[in-house]
Amino acid sequence: MTTSELKLNLHTLIEKINDDSFLLKCYTLILRMKDSKEGILWNKLSKEEQDEITLIEKESLDSSTLISNNDMKLKHKKWL
Repeated sequence: MTTSELKLNLHTLIEKINDDSFLLKCYTLILRMKDSKEGILWNKLSKEEQDEITLIEKESLDSSTLISNNDMKLKHKKWL
C-alpha cells in the first residue's frame, strides 16, 4: 500500500468514527509518534517486551480489565 493509499484509508476510517474519546486517543497517539524519534526506545526492547506492551495497550482500552487506583493502593499499601 502506498503512502497516498494509507492516508486516504486513514481519513476514510476516521470519518466513520463518532466516538470523541477514541478519536482523542488516536490523535494523541499519532501526535506523540510524529513528534518522537521513530522507534528509538521501541527498538531497544526485546520482541517479548514489545508483545507485552502491545497487549497492555490493548487491555487498557477495555475498561473491564482496569483496576481502580484505590484498589491498587489497598493492594500495595505496604509499599506505599
